[in-house]
Amino acid sequence: LSYMAVYHPWLWLADEDNAEGLRAVPCDGAVCGMIAARERARQVWVAPANVPLQDVLGLTPAFSTDDWAELFDRQFNLVRPEPIDFRAMSAHTLSGEKSLLQVSVRRLMILLRKVALDRGMDFVFASNHEHFREGVRVMLENVLRYMFERGAFAGTTPDQAFRVVTDASVNTPQDVEQGRFIAKIQVAPSQPMEFITVLLTRVSEGLLLATEI
Repeated sequence: LSYMAVYHPWLWLADEDNAEGLRAVPCDGAVCGMIAARERARQVWVAPANVPLQDVLGLTPAFSTDDWAELFDRQFNLVRPEPIDFRAMSAHTLSGEKSLLQVSVRRLMILLRKVALDRGMDFVFASNHEHFREGVRVMLENVLRYMFERGAFAGTTPDQAFRVVTDASVNTPQDVEQGRFIAKIQVAPSQPMEFITVLLTRVSEGLLLATEI
């Protein structure tokens, strides 16, 4: 459910082909465009909320204050009228886990997994020895430090924001013998304070997996 988010209500847009000059449409397209623009301007870890939606003239159906409160409690992201525009006032997923409630956290984790897999392709055929494992740790820490410096993670120092483990505690002699290599990546996204763990695993030559645990 952390990959899902619900937005409501529908939007009134201008439509010259309609007798009333308006057309009601789901808010999906406008919200997706807003999320994309927000991420291009400020990166994926900035919450896509409280940003004006483009070309919106009104909302349908109308809701009472109690209706809005009930829907928000059910983790709906509600488009609200402001004095000069209309904007989504939250960016929540449908997850029941507090750490994955924010859309920005889920999208940060998607980005992190993509980065880990992309960088990991450089060492899928490398020999699994101590020097290699240390090199992978340094490389991943450099990537995470770059993201930390741009506000992706919580904490005032890198040690508080992320951890990378590639030593014998995660790469046992049995793993090495079987051709497995594991990099344990833990990050504290800038909103939740608890760590979320990603395992980057080379299960065989040419096969790389990134999984959350």
